[in-house]
Amino acid sequence: YSYLGKTKGESLSLKIFDISQKNVLKKIFPVQDLEISRVEQVFEKSNLRSLIEILVHRNLLSIRYLPSSQQQVRQEDCELALTQAIGELQMRDPIPNFSFFQKENPKLTDLYLQLAQTHDKEGEYKEALDVYAKVFQYTKNWSAYQDMPTLFEKMGEPRKAILANLYLAQYQLKDGKLPEAIRTLEKSQQFKSFCLQSDLVLMKLFQFANQDEKAKQLAIKSAATMSKQNRDEAITLYKQILSQNPNQFDLYPCLARLVDNPQEKAQVLLKGACHAVEQEDYDLAEDFCSEASKYSEGSFVDQLISFDLLKIKRNIPAITDKLLLLAKIFEERGQSNDLLRVHKMLFQIEKQPEYCQQIINAYKKLHKPNKQKEWYLIYLSLLITKKDWPKAENIAKKALKKATEAEKVPLYEQLEVVYTHWEEHRLENLWSQLGKIYLANRQVSEAEKVYRKAFERFHGFDQAMALADILCHQGKNKQGIEIYYKASLQALEHKDLSKLTLCNRKIKTIDPHFEHVDVNQRMHLLSQASILQYAQALQEAQQKIAAIEKEKLMLEETVQLEARRRIDEEEQLTKITVLQQTRREELLQLGFGKAQWEKCFGVDIGVEPPLPVNIEEILNRECPFTEGMKVRDTHMLVLIPGRVDGQPHDLTVLSKLICEQTVRDKIGFQVQDEEDYLDSKYREENGGRFPYWVLMTRNFISKSARGCYSTLTTLLGEYCLKSAQPYQVPTALEVATCMFIEYIRTGKRLYFNEEVMCKEKGFGESYINGDMASVYQIGVNTVVLFRCVGRDISIVISASSVNFARMSGFRRLLC
Repeated sequence: YSYLGKTKGESLSLKIFDISQKNVLKKIFPVQDLEISRVEQVFEKSNLRSLIEILVHRNLLSIRYLPSSQQQVRQEDCELALTQAIGELQMRDPIPNFSFFQKENPKLTDLYLQLAQTHDKEGEYKEALDVYAKVFQYTKNWSAYQDMPTLFEKMGEPRKAILANLYLAQYQLKDGKLPEAIRTLEKSQQFKSFCLQSDLVLMKLFQFANQDEKAKQLAIKSAATMSKQNRDEAITLYKQILSQNPNQFDLYPCLARLVDNPQEKAQVLLKGACHAVEQEDYDLAEDFCSEASKYSEGSFVDQLISFDLLKIKRNIPAITDKLLLLAKIFEERGQSNDLLRVHKMLFQIEKQPEYCQQIINAYKKLHKPNKQKEWYLIYLSLLITKKDWPKAENIAKKALKKATEAEKVPLYEQLEVVYTHWEEHRLENLWSQLGKIYLANRQVSEAEKVYRKAFERFHGFDQAMALADILCHQGKNKQGIEIYYKASLQALEHKDLSKLTLCNRKIKTIDPHFEHVDVNQRMHLLSQASILQYAQALQEAQQKIAAIEKEKLMLEETVQLEARRRIDEEEQLTKITVLQQTRREELLQLGFGKAQWEKCFGVDIGVEPPLPVNIEEILNRECPFTEGMKVRDTHMLVLIPGRVDGQPHDLTVLSKLICEQTVRDKIGFQVQDEEDYLDSKYREENGGRFPYWVLMTRNFISKSARGCYSTLTTLLGEYCLKSAQPYQVPTALEVATCMFIEYIRTGKRLYFNEEVMCKEKGFGESYINGDMASVYQIGVNTVVLFRCVGRDISIVISASSVNFARMSGFRRLLC
């Protein structure tokens, strides 16, 4: 038992008691079965055996996991072992037993017993077995069962014979016949079939009969036999024998040979070495240690014998040095478990804080947070003992980050000790945190103590309110109201009306008639209530004033923003207007407007109409008649005046302008006046209109050669539809004006020696004939003749029935 206690993890009986399994045991194992008050007591060594016995009795563990003890084996232990062994065998090979019993009947018992014995003598074993089953219905006397093992042996069923021996031994033991039970089970040793369960029960009976030597010899024999049949069972048996007799040194090599893992082999041998050292057999210990080094050199267990020898010599410095060396080796190899053991041994030798830190780090690598938290507390206590306050605070804060709310209590309590001796001002926040946790855990009395200490030392309002709340919660209304009253005085002193209101409300809720305060306090509280009413009214008035002021301010800001927005809009509009004006002036430079008319001809054409708003967009569009060109490159922008010096602008007025001496000297034009051909009706329809802008193409339109008027107008319609622009056939006045203006500006003769179609309808017929004459159609019959003579151009107005061949001068009416 002591051996198993030292070597945790050697068998399932110890693994189930690991801390990680506590929750499982709490569910399947009620603590009242052990007559203990706390579940944690289950894990104390004094209760370990009782727990395992109950688990075995409930068939939660096999009997082989029941650890032995140096105490005397009881009859109950033997009966429990028999029950466990019979249960395992009965499930595989059931046989008749006393469970068939119905009622006691000696006569039928004797009758059936004689019949069974007769069948046995006649060799009718099956019939005898059936009759024995009837015998067991009427008796529970073990003597009636004593022939059953022999019967199964005769039937050639040794396992059932062993089971029958176990039943017989059980019945004999219940009757107080221990020697007979031992002899019964010893008979099972004669069978060739080995049965571990029978041997284990026999060992228990030997121990109960104080025949320890026989028990030991049987165990050794059983283990040796089992090693040839079932190695795992043999290993379990060897460990059980060694747990009872750790000084059975000849078994350690046997167990080591059965184990596969080299590390486990070394561990078995070195445990034997440890026990050899305890018996002062150092030569044997050295042999075990030497053999173990073959399997696991440099491991933690390889050094156990050296540690024990050093302990005997009491050479503490040497032990420390050796452990530090091992710690370095294990850290380099990443052996966290071995490193943890070394640092624990170092800590046991000398309780140094650095060892605690190493142990915490090892548990972190092993992912055992609960162990980490336990050692944080040990580490913190050690630092407090050494009065290393800054480091203790640092460790406590680290531990608090990893702890749950319930686990923070001991850490805060340790930190309280730190702040009591160092940085006392931090106690205020600490006590506040600790008090909240106590309240969350329903530790009201502890919370009261903490908040009282905080209030008495720091006299804070929050501590006072918390303390008063706790007191009133416990029914200590008078004390609670006293604290509330003190808190109200603090609030009044600091002129904090919200806190004062809170205090008064708490007091009135608990004691509406002020029964727990004296007269002066009552007057004071009533005065405070009046002050609070006036203060509340004043506060409401101030809030209204503040709201009005805020609204006024918002309105002023809105007005300012609106004014600023208007100013910005006006400035933006001014900029846009200036920019548009500048662009228009630039565009006017491209076109021929009022200023150009006055400059070139010295005439007054009246008011100049504005250009369209999107004139720049129009000029920058792609020309529908010439691919890859813009409108500004293929069109001319000209202002067609409504009146010139007060006269309606028509071809006659245009002729006069050309004929004037200043103009003629400048451009060399001659005019042949045939204005008689233009009757008054034509002048009335086509002259003296309002001024407007036109955009007219400089070149002829493609695909317009030799077409009639209707065909060419249809072609124009197709272009308008394609470009989505309102192009029209120009008038004669527009064509003549634009041709004349273009020549004035650039010296180019448009439509030279070609025919141009216009939209006016005729008023008479005539025929024009002459060399180098360009004839341009004005309508169906009316013709304007531009006759080129050298560098001069003559304008002739006449009528003709000539058919015209080409159309040009599409114009877009702009205004």
